[in-house]
Formats: sequence, C-alpha cells, structure tokens
Amino acid sequence: MLKNKTKLMGLLLTDLTLKNIIKQYKANEANIRNNRVSAFMRALLGMLVLIFIFASESIAGEVKYTNPETNYVVYIDDAANLLTDDEENSLSEKMTGITEYGNAAFVTNEEAHSESTAYYTEDRYQELFDWDSGTMFMIDMADREIFIHSDGDVYGIVNNDRAETITDNAYRLAGKGDYFGCASLVFEQILKVLEGGRIAQPMKYTSNAVLAIILALLINYGLLTFSRRAYKREIRSDEVLVHAVNSFILGASVEQFLRQTKKYIPPSSSSGGSHRSGGGFSGGGGGGGGHHGGGGGHRF
Repeated sequence: MLKNKTKLMGLLLTDLTLKNIIKQYKANEANIRNNRVSAFMRALLGMLVLIFIFASESIAGEVKYTNPETNYVVYIDDAANLLTDDEENSLSEKMTGITEYGNAAFVTNEEAHSESTAYYTEDRYQELFDWDSGTMFMIDMADREIFIHSDGDVYGIVNNDRAETITDNAYRLAGKGDYFGCASLVFEQILKVLEGGRIAQPMKYTSNAVLAIILALLINYGLLTFSRRAYKREIRSDEVLVHAVNSFILGASVEQFLRQTKKYIPPSSSSGGSHRSGGGFSGGGGGGGGHHGGGGGHRF
C-alpha cells in the first residue's frame, strides 16, 4: 500500500514540470482567459507589481545614520546617481556632525519639474522632515543648480546669506563634475557655521569691491558736475542795466537786455541712507508663527 502511494506521488511530481505546465496552459488558454477568477488574479498581480515599483522608487533614499541622542538622521537619496557607494558612505560620515543640530539630507535629481529648484528642494525637505530642524543640499541636474534649504533651529544659523555664500564657494566643483567634492565642501562648511566658525566669502568681497568702485565713480561724476555748475554764474538784471548805461556812455559796446531769470536755491537738507534686505521664502504654516525656513543656491 505504501509502495503504491509513493509511486502515485512520484507520478504527480513528474507531471508538475515546467514543460507540462506550459503544455497544459496552451491547451486551456482560452478557458483561462475567459475565467473570471483568472482575470481577477491577473489584475491583482498587475497591481502588486505597480505597488512594488512605486515603493521601490519612494524608498530609493536611505537613512545612513541616526543620532542616538537627538534622533536626527543623515539621509541620502542620489536619484541622479552622481556618487559611488564608497562616496556616499564617505559623505554620510561628513554629515553626522550636523545631526547634533538637526537632520542632514543630500538629494540629487535629474527629472524635469515645473517649479524652481528652491521650491522643489523645500517640498522634498518637508516630505522627509516636515518642519523639523535640519538642512538639505540638493544637486538639481534638471536645472543645473545647487541649493541649500534649512528649517527650524538650523535655519537660524544657516540662513539665506550663509546658504548663498556656501553655494558660491562650491558651485565650481559641480560645474567640473566633481559632485562628491561639491557636496563634501557644502556639508563641511555647514557644520563649521553651526559650530560657530567662519567661512571664506570671496564672492561677497568681490561684490563689495565692485559696488565700492561704482559708488566712487558716481561720487566723482557728481563732484565734477557740481564744480562745473559753480563756475557758471548768472548775471543779475541790475548788473545788466549798469553795463548797458556804461556801454551807452562810452560807446565802446552795445549790450541788449534779453530776459530776466530767477533761480530758487532751496535750503540744504541731509538725505538718509538706504539698505538692502535679503528675503527668503517660507511655506505655509498653521497657527501663530508657522514655520520659518529658506536658503540659497547657485547655478553651475
């Protein structure tokens, strides 16, 4: 009896080969297609495949490190595949110090988007961290722009001006294709600023020098114009009459009075200076103060 059961099991297993399964499918293909249960299973399988694809894209980024004391994380999502695995690991080590102050994220993008890089980076930041303290560095290959967005306590230090300065210092590396060097420099300078250090500001010094030269030229032009006008003195009407009488008596020359002009000289007044304030952007916040975040960037 046991021998017969073993033989039957062997025949069943032998029959369940890939060749026989394909043969049976071809023989009953029409019935399988018209079967409602089979159609439902195919639709369910397709939905599962789509969900898997969507999930794999949404978790493309990876939390590389979590600070056990602050719970802030290091997050990297190199969607544009600009870094090697070793470079990602090295970069995450440089970013760990920032987690003492907030979350640190490095994100790259190569897909076109309708909004600016600034708002695109802000949206990505809020998807990950909401309005928690932290900073995100974006390399946007679609718009060829690098951008730093910060929020919460970190934004109080890495504000718009400092974000613009840091990206000014790093954009040339991105232009040369050294994306790892660019990101490393950005996070090194962000950490230095958070720790109270100072960073180089060559672009700011250059801009100030250019503005100083332009201001000096305008001042010189104004002084030159004023000095020329000082030498042009209008003859008063009584002086013209005196010259006319004297000329008539002496007969040496004839002068004709054409018109009389009056010139009003207002009292001198001091003019106030002007100032420029840089404005960032902030998303909608509910309640009293809402959230306050922003940043700066540079094209490459």
